[in-house]
Amino acid sequence: MSDIPPTMPPGGWAGPGYRRPRTRWAWLIGGAALVAAVVAGVVIASSVDHSTPARNVVTRVAADACSLVTRATIDTYVRGVACEAKLNSDTLKTASWYPDPGDYQHGYVSLVVSLIVLSDGVDPVASFEEEKEQVPTRPSPSPHSILRDDRPVIQLGDDAHVFYWESNDQPDGATTFGDAEIVVRVRNVMVTASHGGYVRKNDNETAPVSQQDAEAAATAAAKDAISWVR
Repeated sequence: MSDIPPTMPPGGWAGPGYRRPRTRWAWLIGGAALVAAVVAGVVIASSVDHSTPARNVVTRVAADACSLVTRATIDTYVRGVACEAKLNSDTLKTASWYPDPGDYQHGYVSLVVSLIVLSDGVDPVASFEEEKEQVPTRPSPSPHSILRDDRPVIQLGDDAHVFYWESNDQPDGATTFGDAEIVVRVRNVMVTASHGGYVRKNDNETAPVSQQDAEAAATAAAKDAISWVR
């Protein structure tokens, strides 16, 4: 818990508003045998598995970016927050739900979901492993982020892994934010979803989004997104 002005998010390092989620990615597909992922300024080169079977390869996901997550999930975890589609092609989608600047009376929670359809010839398992390895190493807006959990998730897609961070920028070292991110692969489609922030207990006290709540939200959003994989 920490003392926070009632209309401002904690964390001056975060700039105007708390825009922390780590899942903003853009993928550049070049040639027949290389995919480069630009994730938070980090470029990841994926290896190619020429033995990957062509059957059941996904070529597109028809859903609009903001439709990747169901209304039930949005109302449960980011009620009243409008969606913004950052990327919205058949093979690359990113949608985010951030509170409006200054609208922090009840706290600050956000949700970001990204989906990419990997091109034929790219090894999806290797791409998932690379993404999983890169997530904990990305720069954080807070200089005081601590990775509290990092584990595989069973019975979700073909592969899944979840992470949970706690962050603070308070002089007393009190935890300010709690954030979860999950990475999921279904065939040659990868989805990342992140949720977190802080909730306001009263005019002067806040608490980080708990690991249970952050992971539940990220997992629900990822499940919604992979349900579009046909």
